[in-house]
Amino acid sequence: MRTQSSTVHEPTPSYSLFDHESKAIDSIRSRIASHNLGAVLSNLNLHDDQSNRYFEVDLLVITEYAVYVVELKHWSGRIEVRPHSWLQNGSFFKRDPHIANNFKAKLLRGMYEHRFPQFPPIYFESVITFTNPETIVEGASVGATTDHNPTFATIERFIEYLRHQRKTKEPALKQTQIHAFMDYVKNYSAPRDLRILCSRATRLLNVCTRAQSGQR
Repeated sequence: MRTQSSTVHEPTPSYSLFDHESKAIDSIRSRIASHNLGAVLSNLNLHDDQSNRYFEVDLLVITEYAVYVVELKHWSGRIEVRPHSWLQNGSFFKRDPHIANNFKAKLLRGMYEHRFPQFPPIYFESVITFTNPETIVEGASVGATTDHNPTFATIERFIEYLRHQRKTKEPALKQTQIHAFMDYVKNYSAPRDLRILCSRATRLLNVCTRAQSGQR
């Protein structure tokens, strides 16, 4: 009988977590370029008109055979990959990140189909990749997986997966089409780093305003 456990929400990322994410993105970008696996966009901020909400995308990998929407996780400890909720350190349940990431994939697919109806259909895949080398991930996917919603314990495994995908899938997009979609997404999306800067500037302005009010 399963004991009831509380759901843990991820903390607001600090500078150190952004450093981890930046290093992971640089590592993935470099390896994708060295193996010529596709085009990469990172730190995207997508707006959904229907809900009037913004959705952050860590990494978008656009290839000839698929588009991969990648969520990076720097969680620590032992992670058990399960349907609906993942278990961390045997005590805390976290909502399966593929649930939210699949919505981002559908949002991007809608953008692709609306803007480029003449382009061939292509699959948008949700991918979760862990970036903490000390994390133990039970139930993670292997590089040769053919399952949807793969979860990889390491960056190396994710790159192995992309290389295997290239070997087993038929190309659908031309390079000109890849870059056309990439440019569209890049222009559509507000860079997340800029949003962070604006947020910090707003907080600083509020501090200054309060300080000035106290001097009166």
